[in-house]
Amino acid sequence: MTINGQDLYLCDTNNSDIRKINVGSGTVTTIAGTANIVALKNAVGSAAHFNNPTQIATDGTSLYVADSGNSSIRRITSPT
Repeated sequence: MTINGQDLYLCDTNNSDIRKINVGSGTVTTIAGTANIVALKNAVGSAAHFNNPTQIATDGTSLYVADSGNSSIRRITSPT
């Protein structure tokens, strides 16, 4: 997990997607990936696909995801 302002970002490893939780409201949003679609596809939002993402970090602008099943580091440039 990583936090950026009021948003907490996490890897939903079993569903192979990335989620955002707004700390103030508790709203959960999937920002990248589609549940239960396991693949490697660079795209925007639900069109992007991951394979067992396990770690996530931020530099304050982008998110960096360890996409373990694809042996790669993926960058999400606009997590909002």
